[in-house]
Amino acid sequence: MVRRRKDLLLAMLEAAGDGRGSPWHASLFESVEDLDVDQARWSPAPGRPSAWAVVRHVVHWKRGVMEALDRDGLDAEVWAAADWSDLPLDDAAWHADRDELARVTRLLAQRLAAADEGLLDNAVHGFDASIAETAFHVATHDAYHAGQIRLLLRLRDALASAADRGADRGAG
Repeated sequence: MVRRRKDLLLAMLEAAGDGRGSPWHASLFESVEDLDVDQARWSPAPGRPSAWAVVRHVVHWKRGVMEALDRDGLDAEVWAAADWSDLPLDDAAWHADRDELARVTRLLAQRLAAADEGLLDNAVHGFDASIAETAFHVATHDAYHAGQIRLLLRLRDALASAADRGADRGAG
């Protein structure tokens, strides 16, 4: 089956961002949807990102793409300086940030779906790429971070199991 470029980009955004049941990998949203706040906040070491921090990072850049589309450009250096902000102390904010990830992902896909095929070659100022290339980068960014989060969770579980085994040996 031959797909139009826009349809292929939309399929990529869905599979990487908020899709269900990809035969190859979990989407970013699938990777975080069932996390409790402790899992989301866990970091392997000081200064290393947690799943929650990654979600906020992805949302930040998706908003940046939409800003660039709306305002015909974005100062990427200024936008990058505002990235990786501190996590809120309010645990309920985790659910809000996770929901915002789903919302902004849907909005970006809707924007792409509504775009005329010919507009896909237009530049997204501040990203040094066309709309099509930017959509591709958003999808690969989501896939990268979905894998990163899944590895973070496996590391967390492995460290907890090792600590439990060590505690069991010490109790005997």
